[in-house]
Amino acid sequence: GGRGGGGGGGLGCGAGPERHSSLPVLAVSAHRPLPPERQPKYSDADLLRCLSMASKEKGAKTVSSREYQTLARSRKLDSKRKWPTYETIVRRFGGWGRAFKMARRQAEADEATAMEAGLASPLASPPPTPTGTAAPSGAPSFLCS
Repeated sequence: GGRGGGGGGGLGCGAGPERHSSLPVLAVSAHRPLPPERQPKYSDADLLRCLSMASKEKGAKTVSSREYQTLARSRKLDSKRKWPTYETIVRRFGGWGRAFKMARRQAEADEATAMEAGLASPLASPPPTPTGTAAPSGAPSFLCS
């Protein structure tokens, strides 16, 4: 009983490829080139940077999807790529509001990194201290500004 049903299913499946075997193989692969809109790839940082720039320009923590789309139409991320679409951002981050939260966190992290880099340069070459003066509380002079 059970084998007969399985065998019948096998014959039905086996008949399918025989019917389609006359199709040229090239007809299937000819429809494989990537569409042009799939060419640009955006990193998470690219997407977040666009959101940050949009919110800075509008002077708000977030912008509506409509405001973003209006800005995005006239902007380029670099010389070749347009700003990503609203849909791309939502798909990547799971929501519009969530994407802006991540953009703010990224902007804060970038700002902290920039501040650290700015503070590192005076430490690398401390300002000269006049002879005979001590830094407050015994700290080395190059730590005080």
